[in-house]
Amino acid sequence: MAANGGQNRESESRAASGGEASALVNLGYLDAHEGRIESARARYDEAITIAHDAGNLVSLALAHLNLGNLQIDAGETASARASYETALALTLECGDRRGEDWAWGDLVWCYGAEVSALTLNDNCVDLTVAPGEREGDAVVI
Repeated sequence: MAANGGQNRESESRAASGGEASALVNLGYLDAHEGRIESARARYDEAITIAHDAGNLVSLALAHLNLGNLQIDAGETASARASYETALALTLECGDRRGEDWAWGDLVWCYGAEVSALTLNDNCVDLTVAPGEREGDAVVI
């Protein structure tokens, strides 16, 4: 009976740690949105530590994913790639297939493109589209 009670306490502790880690990730996201990059990074790092110590793979993957997003915004593409790959590996480890697209889903955006010798302007192109001068005229790009 005591062993079973110990398992329940451990399970409750992991759930509480997951909640704390998730809250830190959310606060980190808010910090990043408001331009407090180092504060966001510190919150993500703390969330990673808490989720790791608790063995909460889902929260750990989420923290790595958001850290990767912050690293992309800071121009740290190599670090972001490592964070995204870690997030992907963690989601695969815990069997959560919903998370597989977190890392790969970013590849469709200019900031998620592979680094290569052919990369120009971080694989981003800005287009301005305007209507033609008269009805029926081609658009102006």
